[in-house]
Amino acid sequence: MILRRPVLEYYLKNTFTVFGWFLLVYTAIFAIFVIIMSGVIIGGDGSYGSFGGFEGVAVICLFIVALNSFREEFHLFLQLGVSRKSAFAGYALHVLIASALIAIAALIGDALFSGIASLVGSQVEVTSLFSQSYGQWMESGSGVFGMFLWTWTLFLSVSVFGYFLTNLFYRLGKLGKVLVPVTVGVLLFVVLPILDRITNGWVFNTIWGAVATIFRGNGEIASPVNSIIFFFVGGVVGLALCWLLMRRAPLKK
Repeated sequence: MILRRPVLEYYLKNTFTVFGWFLLVYTAIFAIFVIIMSGVIIGGDGSYGSFGGFEGVAVICLFIVALNSFREEFHLFLQLGVSRKSAFAGYALHVLIASALIAIAALIGDALFSGIASLVGSQVEVTSLFSQSYGQWMESGSGVFGMFLWTWTLFLSVSVFGYFLTNLFYRLGKLGKVLVPVTVGVLLFVVLPILDRITNGWVFNTIWGAVATIFRGNGEIASPVNSIIFFFVGGVVGLALCWLLMRRAPLKK
């Protein structure tokens, strides 16, 4: 009987191994970018360069890892006598820990790479998703802790969303795997535009208004508070749905 700790360690090892490779690729691209911009700056034409932060890389990495974290692991753990509850608890705990640690790594990485970029010149800037979205909020006196919470909950929700998708498609039959994406596509690109036209733009205005409230808040300065709550609640609800899908999932060849 494998206990929860080895399951947790298994998931953490997989996630950080993949993240390490993504980090190496990101670093290599950053180095090439700096070399190119260094040549431009030495040339003295005043060109400006902006390089994306770690969050984008981490979001892609965590989503891909989550999409590939169910089928083989589910079969392996059940064959080794691990209960569904222990396997799910191990994954859920891994998501909380990995998201937090990678969020910290992203903050440190952005600061480190910004320092390196400053050695090249002021024309090179490392810009994170958070600083682009909530720069004024940070300038108003809010600290790094809010940035960490936003990054952590973003990574959490992305990981859970990927894991939910792979759970869902595992449970669906061949017909369901075709109907679900087709239905979603029809709703997004056919039904909603028709309803929006019928209601004279009310549908899309309502949707964009809700999105703005979630990601910008209600004040004059964009605030991450609503999005932090949204990401966290979405992650918790997503994990609950994953458990409902997983608890009776059959073994498939």
